[in-house]
Amino acid sequence: MKKATIPLYKEIYNDIKKEIENGDLIPGDKIPTEHEIADKYSVSRITAVRAVKELEQSGFISRARKRGSTVNLPENYSSRSNQIPFISMILPYELDNSLAVVDGAQSKAILNNTAISVYDSSMNEKIERNIIESLLEMDSAGYIILPVAPYGNLEIFSKLVINKKPLVFLDFPKIGIDVPCISTDNKAAMFELTSYLIEKGHSNIAFYCTSVKNVPTESERYSGYISALIANGIIPKRRYILEIHKTEDAEILRDGDEDAIFGFNSQKARQSLDYLMSQETPPTAIMCINDICASHVMREAIKMGIKVPETLSITGFDNLDICNYMQVPISTMQQQFNEMGQKAVELIMQMRNGKNATGAITIKAELIKRQSVAYINGK
Repeated sequence: MKKATIPLYKEIYNDIKKEIENGDLIPGDKIPTEHEIADKYSVSRITAVRAVKELEQSGFISRARKRGSTVNLPENYSSRSNQIPFISMILPYELDNSLAVVDGAQSKAILNNTAISVYDSSMNEKIERNIIESLLEMDSAGYIILPVAPYGNLEIFSKLVINKKPLVFLDFPKIGIDVPCISTDNKAAMFELTSYLIEKGHSNIAFYCTSVKNVPTESERYSGYISALIANGIIPKRRYILEIHKTEDAEILRDGDEDAIFGFNSQKARQSLDYLMSQETPPTAIMCINDICASHVMREAIKMGIKVPETLSITGFDNLDICNYMQVPISTMQQQFNEMGQKAVELIMQMRNGKNATGAITIKAELIKRQSVAYINGK
């Protein structure tokens, strides 16, 4: 599919609309499924879903469960989809919780007679920038963006602000760009999770992350971990803090394929466990920065014969589906992504109505207790 100056979903929409208007697809015909569209155009499923929803909103098709999407009679066609304001959401769809953010945003947008237009940045700064540049030529009601990187694309984000486009960041703010940012209260969440381990009798607690200094959310969670230890009279131990992105071979995470990245993460989990468990006083618990890291640590621990949770308790963060399907279900923190999406739309609508909105907005996470944490010291 050639590169277009319009969003991919719109190009797909225009192609199918043309087939209907030319009579290649007649009333009653089924259009391709969302999976078939995604395969044909080499796009994500969410892009295909967006194109199909636009066709439905325009009256070109009707959608029904099991029956699929079928072409309507010409009298049902309308141009109302072009008249409804739309908010642009740009998210990296590798993240498992992106769909929950979209669902929350859509539920709030519908109440405001507004559509949500979703784009996949694929965790790539260049793609993120190209999407925004294309959207600047359209009359978007606002932008909800989960940035690819904390310090990337400063110019294009600044351009949105200069052009007075309503803008809300998710997860972490861009330094110097004074717009609202909605995130989990990461420090409070990790404080609560660390305190839960301490209540279970743990005092030798390791912290396993990617990069404390380079990732704002990880810095906040690290702060919660340290604060909880100190609040409970426990001196943090530097040897228990591991940052896997600081290793020389971590460059693979930038350009590696999925198999290579999986292998890297598994290798680092094993090396970290070898190091931690060889300490004179090994930790009895390891707090992982997210559920993916926790899953790698648990797999390697079990392979090494380390009993989970009897010898080593393990926690994650995010409450991804994988937590329930590990050999030992993982205790974690549930982020309220649906609520984040709703709040983001609410802020965009406020800004559209002339109200100022700036600063950080944090949402409380929920502790999810599962079998990966054990009592120790006879408790």
